Amino acid sequence: MNSETIKNIYISLAEATRYCHYSLPYLNLRIRQGKLRAVKFGRNWMTTRKWLGEYMLNVEKRKEDADTFISLSEATRYCHYSLPYLNLRIRQGKLRAVKFGRNWMTRKEWLEDYLEKVEIYNQENRAEETKKIELVHAGENNVLPAEEKRSLDISPDNKIQEFPKVKKFGLSRTGYIALIIFCLFAGSVLMAKFGASNTIENFSGKTTGIISKFQKTFDLLKQRFASLKGSGKQDSKGLVTIPSSDKDSDMKKNIQASFSDEVRVEPIDLSSGYIVPIFRKKEGDKFMYIMVPVN
Repeated sequence: MNSETIKNIYISLAEATRYCHYSLPYLNLRIRQGKLRAVKFGRNWMTTRKWLGEYMLNVEKRKEDADTFISLSEATRYCHYSLPYLNLRIRQGKLRAVKFGRNWMTRKEWLEDYLEKVEIYNQENRAEETKKIELVHAGENNVLPAEEKRSLDISPDNKIQEFPKVKKFGLSRTGYIALIIFCLFAGSVLMAKFGASNTIENFSGKTTGIISKFQKTFDLLKQRFASLKGSGKQDSKGLVTIPSSDKDSDMKKNIQASFSDEVRVEPIDLSSGYIVPIFRKKEGDKFMYIMVPVN
């Protein structure tokens, strides 16, 4: 096809701007988007008056169609749903809409159809729930047919029993440890005061077994403290030994000297109390100590 024939059939984009209100770059863009038909000769795009007229008719028709659509922000005036929710329902395929550029547009009749479907769905759900409640009450009153009772599995044996709420009660891990230590200490005091044989004779049944276990545990503690006292070393588990003293001030100093870090000693009585580690910004958890005779 020679240049003369091309000029008779096609027009350049610069010439096409005379027949429309679009600029040359915009026509170039619409060609590359596939909206305006054109042919490329060399490095230049060429179109025809017919193709340009068809494009302009399509644009006008689309504008007329756009007048019948409403934006989602406008659609919120005709329902109780928010704009993000309508956008979601459109993407889910529940509400009909058309996208113009980056925005979704719908129509009043499409919105009314969606609202009608939602109302029907809600009514059916409410009716079904009401029917289930009525059937449950009928089954409890023994006026339900046997077939429906089997389908619902409602019978006196299958009745849901409501139990009174029980208030939870429990001890923390530290509480359990303190309780065990207290029991050991109480057992050691009984053994030291009354003697192991007299104490065991004063109890019977299960108490006898418990006291015997305390005796064994106390013997093990005595052996452990005796070995620590003899070696003069601190155990990796945190057990320490201190010289015995009748004065509270000496006992505090001896306990504090057994730790490498700073601690505060809070005696409860002559044989027990708390040890509190002291850090720069706060104090640590309390640890209970018990003075146990080792000889």
